Amino acid sequence: MNDGLLLSIKNKVLEQSPQLSYDKAPKDLVEKAELRLGFPIPPILFECYTKIANGGFGPGYGLIGLEGGATSDYGTIVETYHQLKSDQESEGNEWKAGLLPFCGWGCNIFSCVDCNHEDFYVWQFEDFMVSPLNFNIEQFFHMWISDVDILSIEDYDLIVHEMINPFTGKKDFVTRKVRKKKEE
Repeated sequence: MNDGLLLSIKNKVLEQSPQLSYDKAPKDLVEKAELRLGFPIPPILFECYTKIANGGFGPGYGLIGLEGGATSDYGTIVETYHQLKSDQESEGNEWKAGLLPFCGWGCNIFSCVDCNHEDFYVWQFEDFMVSPLNFNIEQFFHMWISDVDILSIEDYDLIVHEMINPFTGKKDFVTRKVRKKKEE
C-alpha cells in the first residue's frame, strides 16, 4: 500500500470538507465485513476506512461504508455487494466472485473493484451490466485526487507521473489522461 496515496486521499477529503460525516472504522469492523463478504478488501480501502472515515467521501456519492458508516441505496458495502450479486443472478447474469461495489454514483451506477485480482482492477456497474475499465483502484483514487471525471474516461489512457511536490518536498502523484488512438 502506498502511504503517499493515502495521505493524498486524506488531504483531498479535508480540502473538500474539513468535517467528516463518519468516524474512522475500527479494524475489527473491517475484518467482520471481510468475513461476511468471504474475501479481503483491497489494502487501500482498508486504510481509508481505518485511517480516514467509514465511507462518505470520494467521487460521486462517495465510498460506501461499513456498518455504521455511509450507505448506498442498498446499505453497507457488504449489503450492496450481496444485493447486486443477488439481483444479477435473479436476472440470469453471473456476478463475478469478489467484485465489490465500493463507490456509488447515483442512478444505480457503481464503481466495483475485483478483489480476487492482485492489481485490484476497477469495473463499472451500470444499466445492469458490468464492464471492466482500464485502471485499478489506486489509479481510481489518483484520478479523483487530480479531478479527472472518472465516469467519462473510457476513451482515454491514464498516465500517472510520480513527482516531488515543490512546496512540501514530498513524493506525490499527478494523473493525466491521454485520448486513446483510434484503431485503423
